[in-house]
Amino acid sequence: MRSWRILIPLLVVAALSRCDGGSTDPDLTTRVMLTPQVDTLNALGAAVLLTAQVTDGAGNVVSDAVVEWSSLDPVVATVDSAGRVVARAPGGTGIVAAVGDAADTAQIFVEAEVEESELQFLSFSSSSGSTPMGSATTSFWAVRGENRSAEILYGPEAGEAAGEELLTFEVPGNSLLEYPDGTPFDRGDSVQITIHLDAEGRFVFRFEPSGLRFDPEHPAELEIDYRGADLDLDGDGDVDAEDDEAERELYLWKQEREGDPWLRLGTVKLEDLDELEAKIDGFTGFAVAR
Repeated sequence: MRSWRILIPLLVVAALSRCDGGSTDPDLTTRVMLTPQVDTLNALGAAVLLTAQVTDGAGNVVSDAVVEWSSLDPVVATVDSAGRVVARAPGGTGIVAAVGDAADTAQIFVEAEVEESELQFLSFSSSSGSTPMGSATTSFWAVRGENRSAEILYGPEAGEAAGEELLTFEVPGNSLLEYPDGTPFDRGDSVQITIHLDAEGRFVFRFEPSGLRFDPEHPAELEIDYRGADLDLDGDGDVDAEDDEAERELYLWKQEREGDPWLRLGTVKLEDLDELEAKIDGFTGFAVAR
């Protein structure tokens, strides 16, 4: 039986524009700011009320401004004329509050919680160059104040010295937030991050240390290239239109602890490049599945 949990990190991007309707100073600008910037909903149909504060170029609140609300993907979340956002389905979208050309966008991620038995995990193909190269485990040091990253590569194709990227994990310098025990990171503090590949040939990755937290305003970034996957997703012995349709259902999923249900992440899908990308706010396990 499926259960649902919606986590909604809000990333606010302010767009400034000139205000030319009532000011004699062409340099004055209108600004739109959304609050709250971060909120959590715990069920489909749950709602959060976003408030848009509009100010003029002098910083004065414009109380009678007409705000236009819209959702970039109403299938995931809808918003009404009062700024009330309702979670509708798993996925990711942006909620935009606009006054003329000035706007603020809240990025909404709706994540589904699913039992492992309900998921079909993507597996590596057995063909040459489709499996990871080297050790099934890799480690690197992330440092507060420095941009750090790690890669896992596919095995090289015939005649090539190295394979293409399978996994790329980037930790911006301002991303590390808290150690697993809740201690905040100071500038220069570091932590060793270890990534384990699944021993069963699936696109499943375990990240340590469990409980490490990243700043939701500056999350870590995970990119998976699944060009080496077995894309016979319906198991009928060939890759055809049905498999292409099933590929559109592939997402990145997160599991807090082994044995827990999996949470579907808001995923950027680049199907032409066989890539999936997601913002990461904490560990432990990640997978490509449908």
